[in-house]
Amino acid sequence: MTDDLLVEREGPIALLTFNRPDARNAMTFEMYEALHDARTRVLVLKGAGDRAFASGTDIRQFVDFKTAQDALSYESRLTRVLSKLAGMSKPTVAMLQGDAIGG
Repeated sequence: MTDDLLVEREGPIALLTFNRPDARNAMTFEMYEALHDARTRVLVLKGAGDRAFASGTDIRQFVDFKTAQDALSYESRLTRVLSKLAGMSKPTVAMLQGDAIGG
């Protein structure tokens, strides 16, 4: 896991907190990977602070892209993570407070 995605477990329930309130909880590549790898029976997602649930991908990471393959790899990663989340058969709850934008 990463410090930007906190995990609290209570039995079969995992509470994952997007922990970048200074960046409106914008997702880093490491956060996407940690979200993808989370194993649980019930998943609860929330954002730290009170300004935003999540504001999509932190686009500051894109400045490191040097090739077209970098962009394609990002799209592939995002598709893999979001497809897994959308296809979960487990109960998933989003605790929204503040803005929920991006996508």
